Amino acid sequence: MSQLATMAQVTEIVGQLNVANAGGGVKEWYIPDYSGPWVAPEMGDQKFYHLRFKCGAQGFNVGLLWDLRAMFPLSWTTNVNTEIEYQLEAMKNQV
Repeated sequence: MSQLATMAQVTEIVGQLNVANAGGGVKEWYIPDYSGPWVAPEMGDQKFYHLRFKCGAQGFNVGLLWDLRAMFPLSWTTNVNTEIEYQLEAMKNQV
């Protein structure tokens, strides 16, 4: 499993998640900020891309989503939607 992905993989994953209307659609992709002496990992054109959804859920690693899709090609978007729902529920329960 790799947490790194290319921009072509980002584009493909975002397109499929938007078709599935996961989280109301993908709002944006980003590379998380790092603090201290560390920098975001990358290897050539592979970078540490993550997704933020229009519903507010965020932190979904594109490299891991790519692997999830390979392992579960028929149900991966359902798995992502379930994780989005869990995150939204947790956000509501925070005070």
